[in-house]
Amino acid sequence: MSETDPTRDAVPAVDPPSGGAEPVTPSAGAPEPAGAEAGDAPEAGPPPSDLDPDEDDESFLSWKLLVAVVVVLAVLAVGAFALVSGRKKDETGAKTGTSTPSAQELPAIRDDFDRPDNATTLGKTATGEDWEAVTGTWGVKDKAAYVAAKNPNGPRNMAVVDLGTGDGAVQAKAAKLVDGWGLAFRVRGPNAWFALKAAPKAGTFNIVKFKDGQETKVDNIGLTKLSDDTTVRVEFNGKTITVFLNNNPVRTIEDADFATTGTKVGLFADGAAVAEGRWNDFKAVKGVDGPPVTAAPKPGTPSQQGDGPAKSTTSTVAGQGGTTKPKTPAGTARSTTTTAGGAAPSSTP
Repeated sequence: MSETDPTRDAVPAVDPPSGGAEPVTPSAGAPEPAGAEAGDAPEAGPPPSDLDPDEDDESFLSWKLLVAVVVVLAVLAVGAFALVSGRKKDETGAKTGTSTPSAQELPAIRDDFDRPDNATTLGKTATGEDWEAVTGTWGVKDKAAYVAAKNPNGPRNMAVVDLGTGDGAVQAKAAKLVDGWGLAFRVRGPNAWFALKAAPKAGTFNIVKFKDGQETKVDNIGLTKLSDDTTVRVEFNGKTITVFLNNNPVRTIEDADFATTGTKVGLFADGAAVAEGRWNDFKAVKGVDGPPVTAAPKPGTPSQQGDGPAKSTTSTVAGQGGTTKPKTPAGTARSTTTTAGGAAPSSTP
């Protein structure tokens, strides 16, 4: 066996490059990093975050603020809705002396009579309903309704449309207000109806009813100034009937006759001057919204004829040598016995 050459396994020494740094040799006895073993590479730390922690906090706070704002707005919206709903409910409650009609927002029949003149019929309303001439001949002239030919069987003339309900309202403007100008309501037929008719000389409107062959004067609206272009309306709800002039309630009565069967409303004229009367801006409301509107009672209400308190008077009869004869007191209500279409009133007080 040959002897081992001591240089065979030796690693040849490598000279450092000229001008290069010499390798650093740890000095003997230098302590190694704690927990590190020779040849171990240092552990890499976590990569730096792209988001700043302060920015994370700000985003979270902004999100919370947005949620809070949405919640507050929702609460305010609910509160506002409840307030408005409550106010509307209060406004549609029972009213006294108010100028707001309870039936103004419901379906309505309207007619402005804006069509060619016609001396034989009213035709159709502006909303398409048929006019029915109950008594007399009604026509259109100069964009207004009028009595073209008086009822040959009596003084009353009536034209109606059907609401289909006993509750509602009827309204028209008195383009020409004459004695006997009026509105009909709760009309069941020619022998069953209510009417409101003008008595300009007495300064009032009379509320009359035709039932069982008789016309009776139910009440009047009290003393008031009547003139052309007055807007007249009657609202009827159950037994409550209220009259309005120019949107102001002036008289309320209670009468349940024809409350369910009298579904027609319209134009009414009674007397010698009816041919001169004119109606326009007609409106009939189907049903009512809420409790009935009522008028505040007024002191000093005239009698049913609108001529003041009833008085017992006597007068000298000419040619009777001073003999006195009882005179029917002015303002005394009289019943009128009539047939369909109306006849002259009886002399019975």
